[in-house]
Amino acid sequence: MERKGYLIKGIMVTFLVLFLVGLPLQNSWGKEKEIKLNLATFTPPTGTIGEAIKWYADEVGKHTDQRVKIKVFWAQSLAKQMELPHACRTGTADMVAMVPAYHPELFQSFAASSETLLLWGG
Repeated sequence: MERKGYLIKGIMVTFLVLFLVGLPLQNSWGKEKEIKLNLATFTPPTGTIGEAIKWYADEVGKHTDQRVKIKVFWAQSLAKQMELPHACRTGTADMVAMVPAYHPELFQSFAASSETLLLWGG
């Protein structure tokens, strides 16, 4: 009979310890990490392209419940236009908004299609 009492007390202590250890972890299970991304661009924040980039950053925030935040580095403040692909490749920027025609060595298919359009347009 005495053994049964120790067993019940042991089970209760075990559950109490598990509850006390698991209680602080409960809040961290529901929280998701905030993701911060850097977007480098050659354009200023004004104008059509600037407004489109602002809209894009706002939409990403809206659709992810503000878990993903995009910080835009305007007017070549993070990297110059010709350095944007390298900045993305090395991790200086997470994303870049650039003109692929300036880098035909990196975007062969785009360069080929734009050359075709130029030939047809001329």
